[in-house]
Amino acid sequence: MPPSVAPDPLPPLSSFITQPDGSRVSTVSADYLFDANSADLRPAAATALAGIVPQIREHDGRVQVVGYSDGLGSTEHNLDLSRRRAVAVQAYLTSQDIPASLLEVEAKGEEGATDGVADASRRRVEIVLR
Repeated sequence: MPPSVAPDPLPPLSSFITQPDGSRVSTVSADYLFDANSADLRPAAATALAGIVPQIREHDGRVQVVGYSDGLGSTEHNLDLSRRRAVAVQAYLTSQDIPASLLEVEAKGEEGATDGVADASRRRVEIVLR
């Protein structure tokens, strides 16, 4: 049975961090967005994600939704979970009139995580404005 994990506090979703390549990234803990081992957005998470929708609408390029997981569970399960979570965020964004043609999903699974470790910093979804 996986350990009980308390969600990280929600970071300010109204801001994006500019990367050296010029892209802008907003990261949110998957523990806040989803229940453990679930890809269904929590109602409060959808409300919080609404804070970044205006900036995404103003962006004139591609928007990448990238899902990550920690090292608990199998590699295959974590890759699938990270993909389903990224797809859930993508679906939310399309429901907010962000054109699906601008959105792309990428699943990173447990990339960079330590096997068997419940690391909250690894469980996240990144929204990247390219």
